[in-house]
Amino acid sequence: MNVRHYLNHPDGVSMRSVLKVYFYLLSRIWPTMAAKHAGKLLFTPRLPIRQVVIPEPDEVLHVGEGTRVNVWRGQGPTIMLLHGWSGAVSQFSDLLIRLLQLGYRVIAPVPKGHHCQGGGLSHPGEFIRSVDAVITGQAVEVHAAIGHSLGGAALALHNISTTRFSKAVLIGAPANLTGVLHRFATMLSLNHRGLNALYKVADSRVGTPHRTLDAAGNLYRTAKQVLVIHDTQDKEVPFSEAEQFVKTYPFARLYKTAGLGHRRILNSPEVINEIIDFIQ
Repeated sequence: MNVRHYLNHPDGVSMRSVLKVYFYLLSRIWPTMAAKHAGKLLFTPRLPIRQVVIPEPDEVLHVGEGTRVNVWRGQGPTIMLLHGWSGAVSQFSDLLIRLLQLGYRVIAPVPKGHHCQGGGLSHPGEFIRSVDAVITGQAVEVHAAIGHSLGGAALALHNISTTRFSKAVLIGAPANLTGVLHRFATMLSLNHRGLNALYKVADSRVGTPHRTLDAAGNLYRTAKQVLVIHDTQDKEVPFSEAEQFVKTYPFARLYKTAGLGHRRILNSPEVINEIIDFIQ
């Protein structure tokens, strides 16, 4: 979840400037209203317009409230793929193909608001609920879970206390929701009162205090072994977030890249090889 995605408007710099001036002024006059508008912007997914064609799933399930699950059957262990905010399963295209070639069974949840453009509001809690729904709704054990961005954070924040993946891979994942909200407010030029109001909007929307959504602090509950992958030049989720994960959990290993950014990292051959080696 990041404001750069929302400010990527056809009008370019002019639209970004207008939005920043708007929120700068409104947060100083009426911080509650500024936070309300910022929250709507933040919690409305805008999915990729161009999506890579991927193999058709063998089955599509509907679990929980608003979660769709794509299933590709295979005889091998089950791998879960969870995309990020305003993302899509197709962003894992090259990795998905490799997993299917190796015979893995792949399940890919699609959280509420991400099935299609104009899917309505969503929030981090929907991602967490998607993970919970897949864990409780699938009859097979998930060997490894792979999540990108918010999807990676959601893997660490699932609420099924009896479940611990054998392995988890977090790619460009934020360490906590507080940092996400703070970065969003900063880039919108919200002042301190606007930020505090945004915290309240987020807490109300998600239904959980933002400070409790600490993915790094909960990583020990997620998996026995964790591979954290992050690009040093990621402009959407700072590299320091990856360092927080490995600092808090001794069984987490960091694999860093340079120059791949936040999304291209998903289809890097070197990254995919690292993931395959790790989950085998």
